[in-house]
Amino acid sequence: MSRLATRQICSAKQAFETAAKLTRSAGGQAGIALSDPFCVDRHRDDFRKLVKELDYVIGNEHEWKSLYQTDDLSLALETAAGDSGLIVCTRSGHDVVLVRGSEQASAPVKEITPVDATGAGDQFAAGFLYGLATGAELETSGRMGCV
Repeated sequence: MSRLATRQICSAKQAFETAAKLTRSAGGQAGIALSDPFCVDRHRDDFRKLVKELDYVIGNEHEWKSLYQTDDLSLALETAAGDSGLIVCTRSGHDVVLVRGSEQASAPVKEITPVDATGAGDQFAAGFLYGLATGAELETSGRMGCV
C-alpha cells in the first residue's frame, strides 16, 4: 500500500473516531454499517474494534460471517451480540435479526424480485435509524427499516 493510501486510511479512521466522539458528547448514538464483505475482509481488525466501541452496527449476513470468519451465521451473530450494544443483520429476503443485550427481535421481510437492489441497505438503515432515534421499540425500528 502506498504512503498516500495509508495516510488516507488513517485520516478516515481519525475522522470517524472524531465524529463518533462528538456525536456521543452531544447525546447521540454512534454506529456503522459494515459496508460489504470485501471491505470487511480488508479491514477486519478495524471493524472488530469498532463493533466493540460503537452503540450499534448494521450488516448483512455475508458481512457478519466475514467479520467473524465463519460460515455459521448464528455463531457470528452470537459473537457480535457479545461485542456490541446493538447489532442488526439483514438477510436478503428473510426476517431481519436485531439484538440489543438480552433483547432479541425480528422484523418480517416481504420477499420480492428487485429490478435493482442498489441502495437497499441504505434504505433499510434510514428507516431503522429513524425508529431508533425517535425511541421506537427495537422490533418497530426493524419494521420501519423494512418498509
